[in-house]
Amino acid sequence: MFEASSRKLAFLFLLIVTACAGQPQLSIQHVDYAALQGWQDEQYDMALQAFRSSCEKEKPLAWPKGWPQHSTTNQTSIVDLCAEAQQVPLRERGLARQFFEAYFTPYRLLGDGDEQGLFTGYYVPLLKGSLTKTARYRYPAYAVPKDLVKGKAYHDRAAIEAGALRGKGLELVWVDDPVMLFFLHIQGSGFVELPNGARVQLRYAGKNGHAYTAIGKPLIEMGAIPREKMSMQAIRDWLHQHPERADEVMNLNASYVFFTLEREGAVRGAHGTPLTPERSLAVDDDYLPYGLPLFLETTLPDGSTWRRLVMAQDTGGAIKGPVRGDVFFGYGDAAGELAGRMQGRGRYTALIPKDAR
Repeated sequence: MFEASSRKLAFLFLLIVTACAGQPQLSIQHVDYAALQGWQDEQYDMALQAFRSSCEKEKPLAWPKGWPQHSTTNQTSIVDLCAEAQQVPLRERGLARQFFEAYFTPYRLLGDGDEQGLFTGYYVPLLKGSLTKTARYRYPAYAVPKDLVKGKAYHDRAAIEAGALRGKGLELVWVDDPVMLFFLHIQGSGFVELPNGARVQLRYAGKNGHAYTAIGKPLIEMGAIPREKMSMQAIRDWLHQHPERADEVMNLNASYVFFTLEREGAVRGAHGTPLTPERSLAVDDDYLPYGLPLFLETTLPDGSTWRRLVMAQDTGGAIKGPVRGDVFFGYGDAAGELAGRMQGRGRYTALIPKDAR
């Protein structure tokens, strides 16, 4: 996501509306596979491969408190299914389809009785940086502070940017662009290319406990970006073009993300498993367990319908609510262009292991 781990996180700051007060309620409705438009056209082998990536954790689904009518028994079922999934030949699409239909029951997810929600996108950016501070590389990405308490508010973005963490030895890597670092916080993970050409990965490790605040709306209100031209790219360009005001605007988002530094490799979400382009979804883990397959029906920026069986493998500070998701579109500029403009309404259906209810 978007913050994410993501995440991703992705682009709630693109929105020009704010979330309503109160905690939405998740409910579920049983549906048949025949009710899933596009299910018969799915690339089941690709979906099965993404499901297998979730199996790296080898843990049962951890049903959140927000999940309705969830079972506290038979929770090893997803682990058992991982073993079954390994026996299915990936090239046999028919067998892959049989696997999902045989072992999972589809349930439509609703938030306060509404099956429709917002689906955005995120991707993996590439920044330039150094493991030591220099005149060029002077903007740090921080590790999780030892005195950070999960669930409690810590220093906000403005305080951290002003030096609240300076001298604590938390700097993991230094980059040359504070705007791209801001977007890295929203994406939740990314690569940093070092001066010698090697790459390291920054991976989401936590946040400062302050609510995520969208910066798209204030930029519209101040006349910086026309409403009809709002996008991630428009925000990025404006911040680059107005360095004298960039800090002020970015600090409107008090939320701040901390990272771990790892060798270059597969990007992993909050679930700890590798993310698969167009098959991994950042969700609100207050409602959905990581590793849950979800059949997503939404719309791309060009208006085309997009239907995929995706896996809940990530989260993000901007991803809030029972029916809300952030699609991982992959790596590079093309993925970034698509992710930056993705704001589709849609719905998803959870595939719940048959012995988990």
